[in-house]
Amino acid sequence: MTRPLTRSLVLSIALAALLAAGGACSRKAAESGAARRPTAAVWTDILAQRDAIHAIMAKDLEDVTHDDCAQLGADSRKLEDLMRELTASVAADKSQTEGHLRALSDALGLVGQTLNAVRESALAEAPGKWVKLRFPLDQSLRTVETYFSADELGGQSVVHRPDFETSPPPEALSPV
Repeated sequence: MTRPLTRSLVLSIALAALLAAGGACSRKAAESGAARRPTAAVWTDILAQRDAIHAIMAKDLEDVTHDDCAQLGADSRKLEDLMRELTASVAADKSQTEGHLRALSDALGLVGQTLNAVRESALAEAPGKWVKLRFPLDQSLRTVETYFSADELGGQSVVHRPDFETSPPPEALSPV
């Protein structure tokens, strides 16, 4: 396979995964030569959006409102848009290897699946599910950031964000 064909294939797979997760994608925007923001700027916005999502997901169940559920859905869509921007930025970088792009595509797909679950729980107004979704969200973002150097990400890491989830929550006690 030629390198440009491989790059196009990997980009298409990553974009299809994000599109399948519920987002709309403009193929022209992904393929255009328009000026792209640096990866560090996109990553900063991704982490800020993650913080907004975590703030809602960390609320006590008694304090969650319909507006919180709607906001969580909107925030997860914004994060998907930022992940698409990151995908387009990486695809435009001609120095990426085929293997690196394939692996990154898998990691981006994981983020898309997690965001889909977050959005579904928000639409279903099921805040009881949120405590179990914080860990996969953080870990999928952590996986994505491992494909970049600290310089490419502006020295920022999801690991250093407030309430970073290092382990899944304990299982609920059995009522029996």
